[in-house]
Amino acid sequence: MGEETSLADVLRVVPPEDIKYRGARQHSVVTAAQTFIADLRAASEIGESDTVKMAGRVLVAGPPGTDLPSFPETVCYEIPLKMIPVSTVNVLREPARVAEVMTAVVELARREAPALLFFDRVELFADSGPWSVACLADSVSTIGWTENEVILVGTTNCPERLDPSVLAAFDRAFTFANASDEDRSLLIEEILPSEETTADRGLIMEFTDGWSFSDTKRLVEMLRLSMRTGAEVNRRHLEELVEKHGIIPLGGTAGRKEIVRRTQTPSSETLAKAESLYPDDFLDQLYLMAVSDDYVRTQQVVEHLNDSFPLDSRDIEFLSRYPFLLEGSADQRLARLIRAKRTRDRLMRVMGRER
Repeated sequence: MGEETSLADVLRVVPPEDIKYRGARQHSVVTAAQTFIADLRAASEIGESDTVKMAGRVLVAGPPGTDLPSFPETVCYEIPLKMIPVSTVNVLREPARVAEVMTAVVELARREAPALLFFDRVELFADSGPWSVACLADSVSTIGWTENEVILVGTTNCPERLDPSVLAAFDRAFTFANASDEDRSLLIEEILPSEETTADRGLIMEFTDGWSFSDTKRLVEMLRLSMRTGAEVNRRHLEELVEKHGIIPLGGTAGRKEIVRRTQTPSSETLAKAESLYPDDFLDQLYLMAVSDDYVRTQQVVEHLNDSFPLDSRDIEFLSRYPFLLEGSADQRLARLIRAKRTRDRLMRVMGRER
């Protein structure tokens, strides 16, 4: 390779003993990696043949905020393998030399075998032009686990930008949507263990519904720090964390809309519409206050009261702040709860705060 771009600029070789997990990982991504590992081991047990070959070329795709790096990290840590992270940006820095650089990268990976070659943001090859795309497709097709004990993992947040020839060069594709309920639930439990905290996981799950893994992780990590100071976990506190620390779901369209919303002052028309939704009945106003603070907890307390369940210490503490929940019959409490939830949702939509 020439003086302009060296291999040191493009990649590094990380031995398996130096691979460190970056804290909590996305369960669905780790599970997919373990499935891939099981397939590799099964292929190794069968042995090489003309009909059974493990190419080991994997495309891992998901929206922004997906914990894609956990896939190659898990594979390298558990097999174990050397990991060779490649800087896609530096590979493409000199378009005329992409073929030369890619050849050098693949040759080094073969010398370091068994190893995993990791390309992040492979869609950038498409931005560099047809020649770069052709070089990627050609290089990828020469890598194989059965032939040379090299695995290739490419990750992308924009699979729609990949050329069909590149897609065809991969023999596996693992795709992910936003973090599943299980992903978020296990993440919350890992950062806020139930034996160490009484944080309302149902409230956190509701609050982060539709969020990406990384966005949820940022919020829960900040929540753990705030709980060390004795802060109470309720909806208002979560919203304060979002506002104070800038923890908003940047991974998707909703996050971008939230950034825009924060820089805009509500119009007089918007404020008038919000005011028109505000209930006239004083008790309905109080219910709206409780629901806006913590809907899940309010619902639980109302259900316990209506079903004559014994009240625990958390119920009693909540009722000490909102004693009006004791007023009225079971049907009246339930009706006010439903009205308050509906009003809160409408107000959030009017004010542009819907997640």
